[in-house]
Amino acid sequence: SPAAAQTAVTLDDAVTIALEHNREIAAAEKRAEQSGEKLTQAWGALLPVIESQAAASRQYAETGMQSLSDGSYDIRAVQASLGLNPGTFYHSLKIAGAERAAAKEDVRRLRHQVRSDVIRGYFTVIRARQLVSIRKDSLAQLQSSYRETANLYRNGSIPRYDLLQSEVGMKSAEPLVSEAETLLAVSLDA
Repeated sequence: SPAAAQTAVTLDDAVTIALEHNREIAAAEKRAEQSGEKLTQAWGALLPVIESQAAASRQYAETGMQSLSDGSYDIRAVQASLGLNPGTFYHSLKIAGAERAAAKEDVRRLRHQVRSDVIRGYFTVIRARQLVSIRKDSLAQLQSSYRETANLYRNGSIPRYDLLQSEVGMKSAEPLVSEAETLLAVSLDA
């Protein structure tokens, strides 16, 4: 677009904008965050399990050896237990750690790829602008040469063959200018 072509963006700004707005990086960062939560859950298996239950029982002593007492009471209020299967714990910890490492590596790889693509695209735009400028300058030189050749032909100083060669050179440069402008537009869009 013409407005985009006129806006100057520094290379650092272009990289920052691309990194902030890339959907693949955002998704990879979300996966890395989720893998961190899985790793935390795996470590959570080391925490003791606290169970809460209350139970009361009374044994009456109406007959037998305890007939002279009121009986006995058994009350349980809270129990804490630690149950850990080392094989399962280490296996889940290893898997969660590997997933976390892979997710972080994926984020790093995507960031590097985006940065590389933006830098390549940035310099492609610079090169395309220079190419457009060079091709337009060449076309202007060939048009000037054609006008001089046409004047010399009218004066009879050169043969028609030289005039035709000059015209062919000028006409063959026009598509090259158009091609360079198309390359610049594509580069700017990218």
